[in-house]
Amino acid sequence: MTGVYRNLSQNKLPGNVSYESISAITNLGDDFLKPPAFQYRSDFDKKPVIVLKSNSIKPDTATTYHWIFGGFDKDHPDDWNALTSQDLDILNTGADPNTPLEFKADNEAGRTVRIRLRSKDCHYHVKLRITNQNNQENTLHLPACIETTS
Repeated sequence: MTGVYRNLSQNKLPGNVSYESISAITNLGDDFLKPPAFQYRSDFDKKPVIVLKSNSIKPDTATTYHWIFGGFDKDHPDDWNALTSQDLDILNTGADPNTPLEFKADNEAGRTVRIRLRSKDCHYHVKLRITNQNNQENTLHLPACIETTS
């Protein structure tokens, strides 16, 4: 199930929304949701770098932040391909090269993630899973919430 959800709102969610169907969203109605769009730059040193920061923190509480990136790269009209490590760099110290689209860290080191957007015509998904010291977990998944333009 891939597709464009236009005019998506709480009252108009598609039936049976699951993690799998959210992950398959290639685009959200730009005219309605207006995700931030960053201009693609061919010069590597000028590629957009953005910082995402979680606003959930409890002082003196052990917390693990697990950032997971996905999305789609539109190589040709109507040709969406899953995002790869060629489309995004995680710039945080301690990022694991074996999981190039994920960043996991504890406490203050994990609250913020810096990413470089490397490709044009990409729609990036951001998923943040937060786990506290009691193994209680919350997940926020924002599909197609960041774009790069040609």
